[in-house]
This record gives sequence, structure tokens and C-alpha cells, in this order.
Amino acid sequence: MRKISIIIPAYMEKKNLPKLAKQLEEALREDEFEVIIVNDGNLDGSIQTINEIEKEYIKMRGLFFSKRRGKTKAIKDGFEESRGEIIVIMDADLQYSPEDIPKLVEALKHADVTNGLRAKRKDGIIRVLESKIYNLFVQFFFGMKFRDCNSGLKVFKRKVMEDIVDQLGDGWHRYLLVLAIKRGYKVTEIPIKHYPRTAGRPKFPSSPLKLVKGFRDLLSVKAYTLRQKHQRS
Repeated sequence: MRKISIIIPAYMEKKNLPKLAKQLEEALREDEFEVIIVNDGNLDGSIQTINEIEKEYIKMRGLFFSKRRGKTKAIKDGFEESRGEIIVIMDADLQYSPEDIPKLVEALKHADVTNGLRAKRKDGIIRVLESKIYNLFVQFFFGMKFRDCNSGLKVFKRKVMEDIVDQLGDGWHRYLLVLAIKRGYKVTEIPIKHYPRTAGRPKFPSSPLKLVKGFRDLLSVKAYTLRQKHQRS
């Protein structure tokens, strides 16, 4: 049985973490797994909550940082602490179900990465529209047909993360699928359940500054992949 490492970047999600921990324990009780909750400089008392989770669940532990450094860095640090052959990256907002993890892992029999497709999203219309525009840009710039590149539930074979994690610049977690495909890995997309946010601090709406940074990140990733292609040719 292959060990599964679930990396959960957490920022201002104190109210969601206990329920998420319970859901993970119930959904994966038949598997060998570990959960790494990366405390990304929370100011809402999440440290105490994570400490309590560590005491209650032997397979779960926290990784603590005193200031916010962003989701990409949280993923990188969580991966460095992981030991599993399969890496799951999952948001802490309870909009994703741990029950979907086994089927995404099962799909790795025929792929290197499985992306969770939010077929019926439970977000507001503006957020959904913003996501659709982002996906159209990714499709246009990188020639990829995936429908939900920025999904908060993805599963990787460890070798994929080992190959791409050092490439990740700030904000590049949105382009994990792009980087994996550009390195020659096979990515598949599987429909998953999605739920409305009921607690915690949403990272939305996006400010104009964030939108500008997001587009700059896209151009940076495009330039990086072109350089890599030129170096290999």
C-alpha cells in the first residue's frame, strides 16, 4: 500500500480545520496516510487549533510559520516535510470533500497527475466568471484543454512534485498542471464534489493589484516554459 501525503495550506481557516481533520480521518481510514497542515502565518488562533488536531489524530501534524508567505511556499514547505509516494494538495476551506481523494488516487494508475474538476461549482457568479477567464487564458497561452486548472484538490505521483517543485515561483501554484505537462507528465481531470464556503476567511474578491499580479505570473510561467523548451532543443 502506497502512503498518501495530504498537504493543506491554511490561512485564516481555524473554524474549518477541525471538521476537515475529522472528514479526512473518516475518508482515509483504510489507507496509509499523513496530513500536513501548513500554518501560513495565521492570526486567527489556528496554531492552537492545529495543536489540538495533532493531539487527537496521530497521523496529522502542523507546520508553523510566523508570517504569511503565500500558498506556493506553503505547498513547497509541506512537500519537503512529506514522506508519501502520492501527494495530495487540498484547500482547507471545506469546499472539497476528502471522500473524493481515493478516486483521484485511483486515477493515477493511468496518469501522473489527477486534477479535481469542480463540475458544479458552488461559488458566486463573479468568482466563477473570474475562474473561467483564467482557464481561457491558460488554454490560450499553453494550449491545454483542462477546464479547472486552479482547482484546490490535486493529486500527484511523488516523482512529479520532485521534478517541478523547485521551479515554483511565488504564485505559481496555479500552474502546477502546466509545469507537469511541460515536463512530459500525463495529467487527467476527474469530476469532484464542490461545496459553498460556510466559514473562514475567503481569499476573494480579487483586488485589481492581485489581478495584475496574476497576469504577470502567467507571463512569467510562459517565458519560463519557452526557455526550458529552447534549452532542451
